[in-house]
Amino acid sequence: MPLHRKLLLFFIVSSMILFVSSTLVTNRIAESADERNRNQTLSQLETAIEHLAERLNTLDESLRGIAVSSDANLMSRYDIQRNIGEVVEKSKILFSMACTLKVCSPTVDRIYIQFPSLDRQVTSDLRWDKLDRQMYETLCGAKGRLTLTDGKLYISRDLSIGGILHTESIVGCLLSPDMLMGGILSGYGSPLDVQLLLDDTVISVRGEESWDRSLTTGVWERRAHGYCISLPIVLETLEGNLRLEAYILDSYSTVARLNIYVWIAVEFILMLLELFLFLVMVRKTVHKPIQKLLCAFDRLSGGDTMVCISHDGNNEFTRLYTHFNRMVAQLNDLFTRRHQAELAARNAELKHLQQQIHPHFLYNSFYQLYALCQMEG
Repeated sequence: MPLHRKLLLFFIVSSMILFVSSTLVTNRIAESADERNRNQTLSQLETAIEHLAERLNTLDESLRGIAVSSDANLMSRYDIQRNIGEVVEKSKILFSMACTLKVCSPTVDRIYIQFPSLDRQVTSDLRWDKLDRQMYETLCGAKGRLTLTDGKLYISRDLSIGGILHTESIVGCLLSPDMLMGGILSGYGSPLDVQLLLDDTVISVRGEESWDRSLTTGVWERRAHGYCISLPIVLETLEGNLRLEAYILDSYSTVARLNIYVWIAVEFILMLLELFLFLVMVRKTVHKPIQKLLCAFDRLSGGDTMVCISHDGNNEFTRLYTHFNRMVAQLNDLFTRRHQAELAARNAELKHLQQQIHPHFLYNSFYQLYALCQMEG
């Protein structure tokens, strides 16, 4: 294989090795960055879930505080006809308690304190209202547990006398699933698809990604376009399987990697340009001088002893050309001396033969005359 092809092959192989190794290193760095991003996201989500669980537990304790309060219990035992003054006074106190609880709990949409014996209710919006029977039935089904009804989330507690004897009266609240989701994602800047589920029923979603129900709890799992995780929301006093599922898309988590790929593509284009310049340089500085030297050797081996390589510059090939021309000159001088020596030897041999030929022909001539004389008598 010619030298310039070997150099070209070496350059291509070394460039490809460098390109592949840089790509692998880039992928490894990007994967490490993605893993750190997922771990950071998991830590943020776990912290947000703990805060949400704490808020829900606090809300449930507040509802139980209202349920065991003397004002609510006295209200449940009053007769609206005989104790109208006391009912009005207690309703004001309960309305103030409901408004305070709603202000302190951003996830609460409305609070209900219902007294079926009086056919009345106190809400965080109205101090005194007629009992909403449908809402009462809904809150009765949400005693001590998170309950999803018609896309709305409810919690309720029985009113009790001294924390022992339960009455028909009830205190409950309507929660906003979107506010629950907002509480989880508040302060989280990275794009993330999230959905909140209660007993495997989706109550709030942010994003449009399709979800997989076969997720392992607390572990990031690879999916077609990203990573998924399922995190339980543990409540101390409330029943209900509440959990959060999060999905990190590759298009979000690998923006830096895509930018690196762009730079790799630019580097590959620059490598091709460098390869072209390398070919031009090798052809000019290596291939042509070697071809020039090989042609001169071919002419010399063909018998042309007058070959001479013209050159300029000052490099290794200039020294090779100079030595070649000197070698050809020495060969010419050697050939000339040898030719002259051969001519001198030939001339000497001829002279020697001439010196031997003259007496020989002379004696032959005398003998012929002698023989003719004998024959003729």
